[in-house]
Amino acid sequence: MVDFPNNPVKAEDISRLDENSVNLGIPKAFLMECAGLQATNKLMEKYDLNSSSKVIVFAGTGNNGGDGFVIARHLATRGINVIVALIGRASQIRTEESQRNWHILSSLVLTCQTEEIVDSSNIRLFVDKNSKADILVDALLGTGVKGKIREPIASIIDVYNQYKCPKISIDVPTGIDPNTGKIFHKAVNWDFRIAFHRDKIGIYKFPNSWVAPIGIPVESHILIGEGDLQQCLKLRSHSNHKGEYGKLLIIGGSENFSGAPALAALIAIEFGIDLVNVLVPKNIANTVRQYSPNLIVREGTNKNLCIDDFFMAKELSSWADAIVIGPGLGKSEKATTFFKKYVSWLLASKKPCIIDADGIGLLGELLATEQVNLLNSNCLITPHKNELKSIISIEKIPANDSYFASCDFFYKNLAKIGGNYLIKGVNDYIIPQGCQNPKEIRINRTGCPEMSVGGTGDVLAGLCGSFAALGNSLAHSAGCAAFLNGLLGEYTKKILGSRIKASDLILHLRSFLKSKNL
Repeated sequence: MVDFPNNPVKAEDISRLDENSVNLGIPKAFLMECAGLQATNKLMEKYDLNSSSKVIVFAGTGNNGGDGFVIARHLATRGINVIVALIGRASQIRTEESQRNWHILSSLVLTCQTEEIVDSSNIRLFVDKNSKADILVDALLGTGVKGKIREPIASIIDVYNQYKCPKISIDVPTGIDPNTGKIFHKAVNWDFRIAFHRDKIGIYKFPNSWVAPIGIPVESHILIGEGDLQQCLKLRSHSNHKGEYGKLLIIGGSENFSGAPALAALIAIEFGIDLVNVLVPKNIANTVRQYSPNLIVREGTNKNLCIDDFFMAKELSSWADAIVIGPGLGKSEKATTFFKKYVSWLLASKKPCIIDADGIGLLGELLATEQVNLLNSNCLITPHKNELKSIISIEKIPANDSYFASCDFFYKNLAKIGGNYLIKGVNDYIIPQGCQNPKEIRINRTGCPEMSVGGTGDVLAGLCGSFAALGNSLAHSAGCAAFLNGLLGEYTKKILGSRIKASDLILHLRSFLKSKNL
């Protein structure tokens, strides 16, 4: 049995957990059914409902309304007199799960009354017919409310509050901000509240509340899933200008390696980042330019990056939203001197940065000599198991598939050092900055053996930088990048067979995201 904390969460995290549950094979319709049944059982127990009881359910057109439809159906099958007031048109119900439950409810013509309220004139007629009830159920807006409440729900809230009977809110009382507990505009009064899975961080201290388990497994919290990806893939606003959808700087390359920084930059271009700058040594700059005219290539002063390139790197870093340093950097004396001076400045600047590939070993040297401190930094370090040894100087690391042993090990050895980590392997482990216990470590399981070819780590670094450039935290960026990178490998393998290369992942990124409607 895994003991997992029951701490409250933000409202958007519930949507993420729902989607992650779908990844695990649990349809959203199952979760809605469990939620409605749990709420029904609680209502029957708390209010001693029987065949002479009358319940009015006020339901909206979102998933909160869908929960209300399920509650109504289960009450009706137990002989309770149920009336459902849908605030809006049935054609406006927004999700497949809610639509299905409305259609089921609408067919129960012998046991359940349904009515659509589309404007204020319908409200008075409804109240005249249903002026009394034993309990009211608020399933109007839930977590979906933002700003001023629109009609007809604004008027419904006033009517709802005038009833003289117990009032029950489902998940979140309509009109309350679930993340702050503040009233947006106006809100329903409630006597009891039933929340699902986890309570919301802004209202968990409210009295007269009960949190019902609905079948979301612990794995939805631990394993990276599509819910995480959807949360981190920001949409462009209509008013976006060039650069507002991310500015990313890639620093790397050496006299022998031009492909690594190019792969990291090219995946960012395909991802949709507005502007990608690549700082590489002078003698490979033209080679990198030839990969794509969309890249902005800045060239150093020598065949390897050196101390003379520090001021250009500093200037470009001030421009960028996130920086990736390390792909193809090499370990020449000049590159080492440049890296140590630049990264010492970068860590102190608190700019979001990803330290990858050759940069990891060089960072290990800085840590060993106490020239830098990661405890208050804003960096992500992306080692595989062998590279990790340069950070923590321990030879024996648990087997990658030993989930909880690995989490305990990484927590004990990395949390005290500071920084965010993406430990790459068959399973990827994401350790966030300030990790307080091993249960905060996330795991990614996507990918395939064919991804062991050279360059896929550079693609992963570019994806980490892309998510970070959109303003996501480095821990979330690492998890989503690992998840997406692994899915890309699986997707590319299905199309091309078992012989794939890193550039194939880049070529298939857009078609993959389109196939997922992302």
